Amino acid sequence: MQCKELIHPFQNDPGVSQRQRVMDDLLAGTAQIDARNLADLLDYFEKLSRHINYYDADLNVSDWQSFFQNNLPFTITSILKYDADKIREKLAFYNLLFEKSPSKASLQLIVNYVYRSIIYKIYDWNSKLEASGLPVMLALNKIIKDKLSDSLKVFIVQVNSAVRYFRIKPINLMCFLENDDWILELTDLYAVKSNQAIQDSGKNKRQRMIALKDEILAIGESFLTVIDSLQASAESSLEPSFLSLNDEFKEKLSPHLALLFSFLKLFKYLQQDLNGFTKKHLDFFYKEVLLLRAKPAIPDQVHLVFEIQKHIQKYLLKEGIIVKDSKDANKVEIQFALDDQIVVNKTKIVEQRTLFLNNKVHAGSSYLEGVYMASNAKMADAVEKPFEDMQNSSWPTLGAALSKYVDPESKFLKPYPNARLGFVLASPVLFLSEGTRKIEITLACKLHANNCEDGNDAFAFYERVRTVINDKFYPINRDLIAQAVKKGISKSLKEKLEAVLWKDSPIGKQISCYYPLEEALYEKTISDVEYRELISSPEEIAALKDIFKPIKALNIALTGKKGWLIPDQSVEIVMSNLNASDTFEITIALTLNADQEGVVNYDEELFKEGFDTALPLIKINLDDRVKIEQDVKWTSRESCCEKKSEDEIQLVSLYQFFRSVKISHTKGTKIKVNVCGLKNFVVQNSESLQNVNSPIYPFGTRPEIIDYDIKNPPNLNNPTSLNLLGPDFYIGSQEVFTKKWNEIHIKFDWKDKPTSFRDYYKGYLKDGGLFGLDENKFLINLAVLENGKWVKEKSHSSPSTKTVTIQGETYNDRKLFENNNSSTYPGSSEFDQTIFLRNTFFELNQKFSKNTSAIEQYEVGASEGFLKINLQGQDFCHKNYSYVLARQMMALGKLPDSKLEDAIYYDESGNLIVFSTNAIAQSIEDAKTVSTRVEDDVNNPSEGIKAKMGGIGAGKINEAEADSIRRTVLTPYPGEFYNKNLTGDVTLLRNQIQQIKNIISNNDSFQAVIPNEPWTPIIKKIEIDYSATAGMEDIELIHLYPFPGTYKLEQIEQQPTLLPTYCDEGNLFLALKDLEPGSTVNILFQMAEATADSESEREPVSWAYLDNNEWKPLRNGFEVLQDDTDGLTTSGIIKFSIPANISNENTVLPKGLHWIKAGIAKNSKSVSETIGLYTQAIKATFSNEPLNDKLRLDKGLPAGSISKMKDADVAIKSVSQPYDSFAGRVPEAEGHFYIRVSELLKHKNRAIQKFDYERLVLEAFPQLFKVKCVNHSFALDAHRYVNDIPMAPGYIIMAVIPDMNKLKASQLFEPRVPVSLLESIQEYLQERSSPFVKIRIMNPRYEGVNFCIKVKLLKGMDEVFYREKLKQDLREFLAPWAIGEFDKLTFGQCIYESDIVGFLESRDYLDYIVELWMKHSDEQGGVMGSMTKVVCPISPRSILIAGNIDVKIEQADCESWESRKLAEPCRNPAVPIENYCNNYYA
Repeated sequence: MQCKELIHPFQNDPGVSQRQRVMDDLLAGTAQIDARNLADLLDYFEKLSRHINYYDADLNVSDWQSFFQNNLPFTITSILKYDADKIREKLAFYNLLFEKSPSKASLQLIVNYVYRSIIYKIYDWNSKLEASGLPVMLALNKIIKDKLSDSLKVFIVQVNSAVRYFRIKPINLMCFLENDDWILELTDLYAVKSNQAIQDSGKNKRQRMIALKDEILAIGESFLTVIDSLQASAESSLEPSFLSLNDEFKEKLSPHLALLFSFLKLFKYLQQDLNGFTKKHLDFFYKEVLLLRAKPAIPDQVHLVFEIQKHIQKYLLKEGIIVKDSKDANKVEIQFALDDQIVVNKTKIVEQRTLFLNNKVHAGSSYLEGVYMASNAKMADAVEKPFEDMQNSSWPTLGAALSKYVDPESKFLKPYPNARLGFVLASPVLFLSEGTRKIEITLACKLHANNCEDGNDAFAFYERVRTVINDKFYPINRDLIAQAVKKGISKSLKEKLEAVLWKDSPIGKQISCYYPLEEALYEKTISDVEYRELISSPEEIAALKDIFKPIKALNIALTGKKGWLIPDQSVEIVMSNLNASDTFEITIALTLNADQEGVVNYDEELFKEGFDTALPLIKINLDDRVKIEQDVKWTSRESCCEKKSEDEIQLVSLYQFFRSVKISHTKGTKIKVNVCGLKNFVVQNSESLQNVNSPIYPFGTRPEIIDYDIKNPPNLNNPTSLNLLGPDFYIGSQEVFTKKWNEIHIKFDWKDKPTSFRDYYKGYLKDGGLFGLDENKFLINLAVLENGKWVKEKSHSSPSTKTVTIQGETYNDRKLFENNNSSTYPGSSEFDQTIFLRNTFFELNQKFSKNTSAIEQYEVGASEGFLKINLQGQDFCHKNYSYVLARQMMALGKLPDSKLEDAIYYDESGNLIVFSTNAIAQSIEDAKTVSTRVEDDVNNPSEGIKAKMGGIGAGKINEAEADSIRRTVLTPYPGEFYNKNLTGDVTLLRNQIQQIKNIISNNDSFQAVIPNEPWTPIIKKIEIDYSATAGMEDIELIHLYPFPGTYKLEQIEQQPTLLPTYCDEGNLFLALKDLEPGSTVNILFQMAEATADSESEREPVSWAYLDNNEWKPLRNGFEVLQDDTDGLTTSGIIKFSIPANISNENTVLPKGLHWIKAGIAKNSKSVSETIGLYTQAIKATFSNEPLNDKLRLDKGLPAGSISKMKDADVAIKSVSQPYDSFAGRVPEAEGHFYIRVSELLKHKNRAIQKFDYERLVLEAFPQLFKVKCVNHSFALDAHRYVNDIPMAPGYIIMAVIPDMNKLKASQLFEPRVPVSLLESIQEYLQERSSPFVKIRIMNPRYEGVNFCIKVKLLKGMDEVFYREKLKQDLREFLAPWAIGEFDKLTFGQCIYESDIVGFLESRDYLDYIVELWMKHSDEQGGVMGSMTKVVCPISPRSILIAGNIDVKIEQADCESWESRKLAEPCRNPAVPIENYCNNYYA
């Protein structure tokens, strides 16, 4: 089924207009008894005068003709009553006689008749009308001079030729010579054809006579045509001829004519009475028999807005209260009465905002192109640019993608701003003051299909979203290009950038005619690869880097010290595979460099986002400029008349996917941070607060362990009652220790730390067999402050801890100088030592602190934020230094004579020894003990070696005895722990004897050891690396709503969506100020009614109010008490009963205001645009008093007319009428009454035939200009379908066109009837037609005709200006109703190429047309080369208008003298022909 070939029988029916309803036969006086007009009566008197005789003074009989001859009115009457058709019949008869027998006599008859009956008549009229000044005189004079003078000369030549060559009698034409109007010379009277000319006119005399006769008849016909053209001017001159236009004619006006004219005037009254009998008969039948009456006037209505005094909160105005305007034409006051009561209060609308989801439908699937918002819907650009005409401009009620603001520089229509859509994660783990900070966010998500029931499965987009989410893009728009131009970029670069903003032609990237059919875009987003190809040179990249900045689908910012902090390094976003349960993870990884400012707690004064939190934030915005591409390539649906899709690729907003993403209930959602190089934190010892940026004394300047004694070093391998707890070192950080940290690396460098504590402290003491301090005996105990208690470190192995018991309390200590491990975090630098902590090393109940105040120092009452490092075991001998120094100096002074007890010396070999008699005695005692043990091992009678081995010759030692000997001799080892180690004892005995010998024998060679000053532990540099993780319970999810400063805190445990969810295509948000909850509010919606799209299916408008960030419905009939707007399609008042629980402390829209919302799920264009909104509005109706001027209702009452009440009320501050009155109608005119009744008698107020439908609608709705009833047709959406279905029995389409004098059209070239009126018409017809008939009232389909035109302008014309002017002129020619010629607005009219050619040739700026091609816009293929000569509408309800017009100006002033193959046109300039020939022959 080819839709375009389905021709309906009414295809070219033009429809019926209001004017076509008028039937002249019904108008008063049409069926006249005496239908004679003034010319008829004068002609009657002139003819009658021939038959009335009288006797003159000489008693001669004469008639009355002379009384009327040469009189101006009778002369004009003779012109009007001149019967040209009768003259033509007579001439035809004479011609017939001539053809039967051509002769001199028959030729003479024709010549005489043409002259006397035609030419001389004109001469006579001209003479009699001379100097009258009447229109007919002026017209006749002009025709004589312009045409008839030359025609007369031709006639004279023909007559003289007939006289000369055919011997007819001559005609005396001297009278024409005497009249200057005919412009004759004497020679003209004797002009005659040459003999050769006569000979050439025929072979013989007969043929020549016939040729001459034909010429004379043609001249006669030309004179008759002139007489026909005089009828109109003669008719307009008849009445004025009675008034005697000048004094000369007044003098000539005789008394008898004055009497005659008076009689005619009086006779007219009698004639009118006589002719009124038919009207009286009709009135009797209509009004007395049928009892029908003319319709009375319908009072107009007006919307009024009241304002009460400041001190009054509410005030009741009762129904019927009178307001008034000034007086009408009858000097009677114009009064209106309120239709209903109203409680006027203080409520007013202070903000109007819109949110629009730009849905595109392809093949039944809806794709969301983008989300657009208007923060101030009343502004042309939705932000701050006002409309040029604020009073009458309209704005999209429920939002739109394109604003109405045209940029003055680029001349482009700007789009509305992209809506802000995103979310914020708030968590204390994000407090990251410094260092290299790596943040990894994991969002555990679940995908829900069709969250908004948009017909598209979100799963289908998953893989494409995964691909695009991490890509880089560059937005290019006109404003940015303008900035680049101002910066001085080259012209070629500017052209390259502008070329990006051309959208390919829907025809398939073809050339239409002369220029590419491309659509210029305001903005386009290109990929990083495309940008690099476009901007490739280093100079261009450098020039544009600050203008064209890269974006990603998700843009990240954190709360910084100076504002929102953008990571310097790229952000990596990864989506995992979608698993079987439809869950997946989004991982966002970013790094903040050390030179970037810190992430701090949210500060409202700085950020002004309105968030009710003090936590640090990470904001993740969805950039709606990044799209994914959806293949929507059209497939043939010609069978169902669907139009071919213009787009092959549809850009889809990522919001269509992300609004279906919810946070999963799993615990996988977390934020992990790794920080390297934290330098600023609290460091404090037991004595004082330290400066972290200066040398730090972790244990004080003189660390001391009270019971540590160098003479008797303690042994911590066993519990001790000694107080071996030393000073504390506190490290405090709000950032680190109040989080749920995972690992901490405390990295530091010691200042001048001894390489060996044994060597450094060798002059202090001897511990066991070794001198100096054992580095491994410097122990520390770690404890974390939690809930005011120090939680000590548990025992663990990596790094290992040592369990010690001091004064009855157990500690798991570490070695102070053990390097646990180096931090492996990215960006970590190397330090001498690291203390590594893991949260599992402590019995912690970790949670994030809600205290946001900075930690300054550790105090007794502190509850969290600190790590304590307690020095244990041994100190650094500061308290022993004076004693040790004195001892060693005394030892030095006594050398070489004597030795000091317990002093430490170098012996002659450089070995360290302690001189102590007690020690020597002890060594001897020890040697004795060892020797006794050795002796027992050898000589014991039963267990000794000697007894077990026997004497010489005793034989072999048995195996048991041998093993017993071995156990005595060998050292213990695994499996033999009880060996007596005779070998070791022998060696020990030898060493002790040698030691005693050395002390005694080398006494004179000793050198006293001078002790070093005690080393004080000083940290010269310290940093912290750490990692922390916030789980789902530690994260707050804040939805970012579209408008600045709007948000909502979500409960993440309840699995909210990742982004705020909007499903309604169109949304209008109204902010009410000074509202008293629970009150009633009347809101006037003044709509631009013709802007609603009547082709779209109507969708119900739902209303809601905002309570605690939740939209709750306002139900029709309950909270919505009355809706006069018919779903926001027509102007009217909506009366709301606002619920008492409406709140103004919401965050999804600005606080402090009460909000209500209108939403529509789809087809938002079916709602009219809004002109204005007013609260405290009420409708009032004209009181229509009997004395009022009813004709005032024809135009209504202008806005601002009503401004006061009839009876003043002190409570009312003002009354205003913001818009014109409406719905009024003047009393039915008499002529219209007859039309209406005659139609009523035919259709009986029932719609059966086409006539009935059309007349019923035109009568009931005078706002319509024309209607057309198309039967057996099923209406289809003109946006989607080529044609309606013309084979649908039982279905009727009524196409209607508005009267643009009564209904303001939104588009002059495509006038449409408002949707509300269409519905009223449909309801009206359904009540008057069969219930089995399906009626659809529709606006016309406007079908475009594409043109390709090549023309040449006249010299000196501006090509650019006239190219556009030609386009505009052609548009107006095809749609003349746009410039006020409404009668040409008709259905079914075809466009012919000849009409276009004629129009173009009438343009005074065109020289000639070179090419003209035209084609219907719905036809396939290009326009160029189309052989179409006639373009007709496809559907019966269609009207053709101009589509794409491509005009090329061909201004090359050159000629082509040879074929194009041989010579180029412009190599042959145009030259005068004589010069060309001279040059050629030269």
